[in-house]
Amino acid sequence: MKRRNPPTPNITDKKPRLQGPRSKASYLKEVDSIHDQARPYRLVTAKFPIDSLTPVWTVGANRPINDAHKRRLCEIFEEQGVLRKDLGYRLRVACTKAQVQKMLDHINRGRAHNADSGSVDSPGDKSEYLSFEGWDIIIGEKAELMAGNHRVEALKEYLRRSKSPENERWWICDVYDKGII
Repeated sequence: MKRRNPPTPNITDKKPRLQGPRSKASYLKEVDSIHDQARPYRLVTAKFPIDSLTPVWTVGANRPINDAHKRRLCEIFEEQGVLRKDLGYRLRVACTKAQVQKMLDHINRGRAHNADSGSVDSPGDKSEYLSFEGWDIIIGEKAELMAGNHRVEALKEYLRRSKSPENERWWICDVYDKGII
């Protein structure tokens, strides 16, 4: 029995190809940034103590620290400064919704106590971000660092070299619900 070849497609059935910069035909799919896609799962953005973070997490794993990359980040910190408030350099942290709520309750109790005692925050204490200082003591465990491990290790080294005070050991973090991720 003779084998039949499949019919050849009609040339007009083919999709138009991208023909140049002015062509309206495009096959690129536009998607939101990872930051925008993760927004519904973000619990809070906070000033987080770096010593309250662990690179060990329950869902995945951070890559091992590359010493050359860490050294280069230290050099960048020395040359350009530490961009720890910049949206593009925020750390991504996972913890439970209950842990964040416990921390927020602690912060609110502290604010209520200060208001009751007539204490007024000094202008230097004002921050656009909540401070999760004391996380380890209040929560009893470290939060999981999902992204930014090299930045944290480089900051620790940079602060050690520059003999910076303990109150500089923080980074702005987007905190996500590890019950959902």
